[in-house]
Amino acid sequence: MLNVLHHWWWEDTNSLEFLNWWFTKLGLDQRVDWFKLECSILLEEISNSVETRVTRQKVMEFLLSILHEHPNQFCSETGTNRLPDMIETLVASDKKRYCELLSHVKCKTSKQETVLGLRTYTVIGICYAAVSFYRKLVTEKIHSENRPKSRSRTGMLSREKTLRPGSSCGRPGSSRGRPGSAMSSDSRPTTAQNIDRVEQHNIGRAFDAVSCGFVEVLRYMFDKGYVDSLVTDNQGRSLIFVATLYKQHAVLNYLVSETNITSTDIDRVLIMVTLHFMSPLQQ
Repeated sequence: MLNVLHHWWWEDTNSLEFLNWWFTKLGLDQRVDWFKLECSILLEEISNSVETRVTRQKVMEFLLSILHEHPNQFCSETGTNRLPDMIETLVASDKKRYCELLSHVKCKTSKQETVLGLRTYTVIGICYAAVSFYRKLVTEKIHSENRPKSRSRTGMLSREKTLRPGSSCGRPGSSRGRPGSAMSSDSRPTTAQNIDRVEQHNIGRAFDAVSCGFVEVLRYMFDKGYVDSLVTDNQGRSLIFVATLYKQHAVLNYLVSETNITSTDIDRVLIMVTLHFMSPLQQ
């Protein structure tokens, strides 16, 4: 399940589309109903496979101490980010966060390996179920939105290291350049290489989020520190410039209001936009 989740998440703009759906299309009531259904199915499946004299209620209480995010975090109005955070942790290359997520249980037992195994199974299971649910909606055309083409695949943003103070580091590559899975084979890249790939990919995702008009996804990436709002490409083009270029007014308003932008930055963007549209006329 984890490898499937990992490969799908990093393919093209899949992660952006999922996050946009999660933040903007799935209301609180729908999210709560989904969590109650999926967690009950998952925990019932585990409970039915356990042979014990302990009452079923005690078994469920034990399982809820393992998947302790349910229901207080998953089903709360302020817990919208919890599942996306878990998915991002599972598919990224930060081994510390990965281990903390899968070892964070709220119970003590002499069979700690079993508990950790159950924690791993439930966390990956609920994340996989969320992505599978979304993919089913897309397949059945219930989620009827056009899939935007990833700009990072076109080569337009062959970004180098940051070109201004405060921007993120790394050379963003294609959406197809996935970071190595936490559970991939022995031939996977080193941790340093994976971290660099994640940084590159997150910068690419930020530019794609702008061109797609996904304001809430961009807000999430900024809040989590996945990318700096002042990042630029190898031609010095900023997120604000790209938002202007693609006429994404909602994104532009958000970036201007949230980013520490000066009048000089705005003048620079206007000059670059003017030159971009004037150049074909001069040929």
